[in-house]
Order: sequence, then structure tokens, then C-alpha cells
Amino acid sequence: MARIASALLILLLILGGVYLYFLAPSGMEKEGDKAYQAQKYADAALKYTAALAKTGTPFSKERLLFKTGNAWNLQGERERALDFYMLILRNNPDSVYRSRIEEHLKEQQQTLARQTRRDGVSTLDLSFLNQSEAKSLVQIKTERDQIYLELLDRLIRPGTSAVDYETLELYRTFQKARSRFDSALEGASEQRVTVLRKGGPELHLVLVQFAEEFQEELQAQSGPQKVFWHGKPNLAEALEDAGRIKADGFFIQLQDSDWASAGVMLPRLVEVFQKSKIFLVFVDTMKNTEELDQFAESLETEVRWLKCVDGVPACMQSLQGLSQRKSLWQLNG
Repeated sequence: MARIASALLILLLILGGVYLYFLAPSGMEKEGDKAYQAQKYADAALKYTAALAKTGTPFSKERLLFKTGNAWNLQGERERALDFYMLILRNNPDSVYRSRIEEHLKEQQQTLARQTRRDGVSTLDLSFLNQSEAKSLVQIKTERDQIYLELLDRLIRPGTSAVDYETLELYRTFQKARSRFDSALEGASEQRVTVLRKGGPELHLVLVQFAEEFQEELQAQSGPQKVFWHGKPNLAEALEDAGRIKADGFFIQLQDSDWASAGVMLPRLVEVFQKSKIFLVFVDTMKNTEELDQFAESLETEVRWLKCVDGVPACMQSLQGLSQRKSLWQLNG
């Protein structure tokens, strides 16, 4: 009897250890939960994204993706929430979160339908995506919303799946329409940026996930080209400022543990900042050149990577050199 009790105790300890290691929320996820409960949804989403980079199991990843999507949804960033919901449904069509995701999407569909004064959704004529004539920002937004409404209607329709060919094609079409609107929104402030640049050639570069001291040191260094360095603590905040900053390039420092979250956020960054050069910076990483190439290719977006093998000082020198290479910042550089 004592042996049985001892065996059961050991089994419970093992199961408890497995839960704590693989399934229990991390400290960062708990911070996100606190921010969520305090209705600080943007902060919650950022903390969930940080926790996502370090999660070790598919279940934990799915849970964090769902929480992140919910946080952005309540923040009013419904299209961003959809990206996280789609990641869940594409990776696991039978996810335990499927019915709750469909509820959120149905609410979005009803809200958007009321806003556009449409009681139903009919088949859309998407030929406008290939038209080259100039359109107003309102027209482009209306077209984006039409496609979004069609996508929502399909996702909540019984018998359809997020991995169906037609659904994926519609999702890609929506991403293009969204990117087109983001570009138009960015272009609305282009004239203001041009006026600011009349005093001479300027270059605006964004450092993501670098220490403030790194940014200050780069800003203090002089060169023939006028360079302004802007710091962002993470990719999510860089996206938050999409409508307010004009970036010629991004230098994004990634640790080996950041690859999962970067795979979610980087394609969106590339969509929003289509005219910007994107560099992934790896400082003292143990990954080899082939692994870094494979990671960059897996993003299916146009990004470059830079590996600094001699620590932060060498990395700073490399970034300073790249910032002064004028040919790099030309349209086809």
C-alpha cells in the first residue's frame, strides 16, 4: 500500500512538473493577463506577444495567439486580431478556440455590415484591385472593408475552413487591399515629409529591440549623410506608429528565442512599410549562415539579415557603415 501511495505521489510530482514547465502561464503572460483585466488591451497584446516568443508547446502558443487576438480585438484593432485568429485556424482547424473565434468574427461581421449598411454579403467583383487610376483614401478604405466583410462571412459560414484554398486566397486578397490602404494612408502625409526634407537629404532609420544607449551612441556619431535614429522596444510598437513615422529602414535585433513572434509580426511590418528596407540583426548568435538564410526565406517577405560576430561594438560599426552607404537606400539599392 505504501509503495502504491509512493508511486502515485511521484506520478503527481512528475505531472505537476510537466504542467509547470510546458503548460503553466509564464510571468510575462501573467503580466499580460493583469493588463487585460485592467482594460489596457494594447499593453496586454504586447506582453502576450513577448510571451509568445518564449513559449515551448503548441497548446501554450495557441492559447497566447488567442489571447493576443482578443486583446487587439478589444483595443479596436480588429483586422490585426484577425491575423492571430487566422494563425490558430490555419495551424489547427479543430482548435478548442474555434467556436469562440467564430463568435468574435460574427460580431465583427455584424458591426461592419451595419457600418456599410449592408444586410447581406454577395459575391464581390475584385477587378478594382488591378485598376491603376487614382482613388481617394475613402474609396480604398471602402474596398478594403468590402473584402474584409466577405472574408468574415466565409470564415463563419458552416462547412468552411481557414485552410480551404478559396479562404486562403480571399485572405491574401484582403491582405493586399489592407496593404494598399496602409500605403495610401502613409502617402497622405508624404507631402509633409517632403517639406521637412527640403533642407537636405535625410535618412530616418528605426532600431527595434536595441538598448537606448545603443541608439544614443549611433545618433552621436557623425557622417556625411544626415541620419536620424529612432528606437522602438518591439515590433508591435513599431507597427503602432505606422501612420506617424516615415522610415527608410528598420534594424531589428533578434535573439534566437524571438523567431516565433517575429514570424508573426514581420510580414505585417513589411506590408505596412513597403518602401522601407528591413534588416534582421543577430548579435553573437549561435545560428549559422544557412539557418539564418532559411529563417529569412521562411518569412516569405523581402528582408535582409546581418550577423554581428564580435559583439555590440562591432554591430554598431556595421550599422553606422550601412547608414552611410547611399546606394543602399536608393529605390533598387
